[in-house]
Amino acid sequence: MAFSAACLARLPCRPPSQTISSLLPAQSASTGTWLSNTQMHAGQVRATRHRAPDAGFAASDLAQARKWMQNFSISQVPKGKTIFSRSSGPGGQHVNKTESKATTTWSIIQLEHLCPKLMHTGLRESKFFAQRSNSMIFHAEEHRSKTANQDENPRKLYEELQKIYKASVPGGQSAEKVAKYTNLAKKASEDRMKAKRFASAKKKSRKGEFAN
Repeated sequence: MAFSAACLARLPCRPPSQTISSLLPAQSASTGTWLSNTQMHAGQVRATRHRAPDAGFAASDLAQARKWMQNFSISQVPKGKTIFSRSSGPGGQHVNKTESKATTTWSIIQLEHLCPKLMHTGLRESKFFAQRSNSMIFHAEEHRSKTANQDENPRKLYEELQKIYKASVPGGQSAEKVAKYTNLAKKASEDRMKAKRFASAKKKSRKGEFAN
């Protein structure tokens, strides 16, 4: 492609001492490989990837949640507010004559008092959460009996709280896993320091070329 004299005149001038090599990544004297941005941040990436599952949690919060789960049973599920309506479930003409469908509501405030702090966010992320009423709502119409349907909803809430716990609270770590993640964190820290030394060498190399 040919350039006109006017176009060439607008191009920025570079001092003779600024060679093309100064625009390229600095070369590591020890390895002879080019230092890229990926290499510079490799230590940070590994540090995040090799963190233990419970590394970002307060020890007191984890202890509270795990103790709660060990003692939690369906008998501890609080009583919700239940209303009945006509069911569309099995039962033939019976479902059109009686209000056997049970809809039970538990307020989030009520459940937050029941559950440990680490589960509070999960309560609002549940598929049973209703934002308008700030509550969790469960429906049961599997049985012909309204009492049986009413008893079904606390069981559904109990199962949902167990799922929220598993999604919100990491499991306990064995001594072997603790040692594994400790070694990985140490290795990631060493790689991060190595990346910083490479970056420093790169900066010094560029300054040297501009000084010549």
